[in-house]
Amino acid sequence: IKKSLESLAELDYPKNKYELIVVDNNSTDGSREKVLEVLDDLKNDINLKIILSPKNRGFTGGCNLAYRNRSLNAKYVAIINNDAYVEPEFLEKIIQIMESHKNIGGIQPLISRIDDPSMIDSSGWFLTSFFKLIRPHEIIPLEKYRGKVIEITFVEGTTPVYRIEAIIKALKNSDEIFFDEGFMLWLEDVLLGLLMWNRGYKHVLYPEFCGAHYRALVLKKIPNTVRYYYTRNHLALVFSTNQPIKNLLTILFKSFLKIKIIRNDTIKRAIQDSFVLSKKVTKKYGIIDLSRVPIITETVNQRFLKNMIWNLLTMTNIR
Repeated sequence: IKKSLESLAELDYPKNKYELIVVDNNSTDGSREKVLEVLDDLKNDINLKIILSPKNRGFTGGCNLAYRNRSLNAKYVAIINNDAYVEPEFLEKIIQIMESHKNIGGIQPLISRIDDPSMIDSSGWFLTSFFKLIRPHEIIPLEKYRGKVIEITFVEGTTPVYRIEAIIKALKNSDEIFFDEGFMLWLEDVLLGLLMWNRGYKHVLYPEFCGAHYRALVLKKIPNTVRYYYTRNHLALVFSTNQPIKNLLTILFKSFLKIKIIRNDTIKRAIQDSFVLSKKVTKKYGIIDLSRVPIITETVNQRFLKNMIWNLLTMTNIR
């Protein structure tokens, strides 16, 4: 946390042109005191706002709390996880691109792994037509795109920068950066990316290293919670789009629940709640049109369907 905060205070960017908003999400592990101690040394150098939440609002709630307390003159908002840090040139490079491309709603740089700087931790994501996630650096020779940007399905919540105008148009209000009515954590960045593409704004990767991240440092402490939210939010996203076989999947999972073959209670509850959440999403934003989003198309055949169903069964711990 200390390195993360210090990196934000040491950005090569005019101190009067950005503010640092820090939210303590009702932590109980002593980190609040540590953060306040670090911030006390930094507060004379930067525009700083400290928000102490009386309850844990989850990742989306914490981000939304900070977002509501932003300067009314702000054009962009960056989210930096407490287990990540950025290089001094991070903000200057990203803002230059955003200023030059008004149709970019979200952007992120390459982020390396803290425990192995030679490895890429984050490059954003591509979504396939059947909602598998693929990292851009696994399928694209990034060295060919130095100095350029690459269109991707969505930027990841580790170190994204968003255009506030695009957020407002995507979510239809000015109080949320993420849909807070259910997406407490996990895959909230996917929904925002899909909505922005549907509103005419791109998500892109800037293929230069500008920071580092320790993958899932916090989430590793709550594996059962992660399992619930990942399963629920993943299925809710599928059911909120015009994905070709979502009706088949709906019938499949409702049948699993009806005949009681799902052994894991957490997964059972996640599947049930996914139907409720998808209704909330579509009621507020409409059906998400995947034809307006850069996704990787997968062809459907018998073998593919068998593999997909097997993967879903594995995910839900049925087998």
